[in-house]
This record gives sequence, structure tokens and C-alpha cells, in this order.
Amino acid sequence: MFELSESIRHYFEKAGWVPGNIPSEMPQSPREKAMALLSEFAGLEVGSVGAGIELAASDVCFYSELKPKASELLKAWNKQTGEVEAIATAHHDHIIVYVGAHGFYAFTDPDSKLYDLGPEFSSAMEKLLLGLNYGTAMASSR
Repeated sequence: MFELSESIRHYFEKAGWVPGNIPSEMPQSPREKAMALLSEFAGLEVGSVGAGIELAASDVCFYSELKPKASELLKAWNKQTGEVEAIATAHHDHIIVYVGAHGFYAFTDPDSKLYDLGPEFSSAMEKLLLGLNYGTAMASSR
């Protein structure tokens, strides 16, 4: 679940990441997933903002700890996402990256839209770091 594809692994290594703490068993709850990701990537600043393949490429800055207040921003999508945990910011703090039970999400600010980045960490990071299309924004549950 947290493996990195060859197309983005070098971004993480260039940022100083050394493989180590990725759990052998897949965590189940969003909180467990977030804690596993933060134990591996906390404080890491990966990639940079610039021209991407389909959209602008983003930087991704992983939090050092959980940010419960950031998770409250997604209450309007709770029916679709379930419980989520914020794990990083991206694109110069204009995006918050979340992990949930079913995958990864990107909340864009200032337009307050939510995008489903898919179930796998590596593909979610590819979309952000390489500037791949996020797809259509999710409708809120309100």
C-alpha cells in the first residue's frame, strides 16, 4: 500500500527519505494508516511546484504529527470518504492530502474542492508530484 513506484521514488530519496518503517501488515483504520505514513515520511518535503504532465506538479510536505482540525474540513464529504486523517500539504500549502479507509484525497484551497486520488499511496503521490489529472471533483454530501 505504501510502496513507491520508480517514477516517484527518486523524489523521496532526493528529499532525504531512507526506507525503513513501512509496516509489513496493511493498517486498517485511517488513523493507523496516517500514523504508519507519518512514521515513515514525517517532516519530509518532496518534489516542487512547476510544470507537470497534465496539471501543475506539486510539492508534498508531510506533517510531523496528526492534524485533527485539518480533518474537520472534510465533514461535507463524510458520507463518501468516511473518517479521514490529514497527512500532508501540497502545492505550497494550497492542497491538503488525506488518507481514509478507502484511499487518498486532495482538498484544494481556495476553491474548496475535494478529489479522490485513488486507493494506493504511490498513485496518489504520482498525481501530485508529476501533475497528473485528479479527475472530477467530488460532490459534497450537504
